[in-house]
Amino acid sequence: MAKLPHVRSSSYRTAVIDSAICVQFAQGASDRLLISFTRLDVITTEEEIADLPGGGFRSTGQIESHSQKSFEFTADMSPDKALGVANAIIQALGKFPPERKAVYGIPDNIAPIQPVTIGSAS
Repeated sequence: MAKLPHVRSSSYRTAVIDSAICVQFAQGASDRLLISFTRLDVITTEEEIADLPGGGFRSTGQIESHSQKSFEFTADMSPDKALGVANAIIQALGKFPPERKAVYGIPDNIAPIQPVTIGSAS
């Protein structure tokens, strides 16, 4: 048995993710999944101010903003690799204590998805 070290790429970073969008498409003879990880941003667009005697201003507390989703990054992978990623997440979630799973609505009996061997009987 050998050990395979894990190293960070030169472009490694961590990003806050609130959601993901997944799109599948056929590319020639292969299928691909694009999983775009997004976060929800609230962007301040303007603020109401009042002029002060002698110059300057103060905020009246009226602030306008809008929400938007920002794409953090997109992962491009084949369906079997996507299943591997999904299973890695499911395995990690399965290790949470039951009380923490309950907080997020994760079933206590969550289990990885077993790939079906090509040509096997159903």
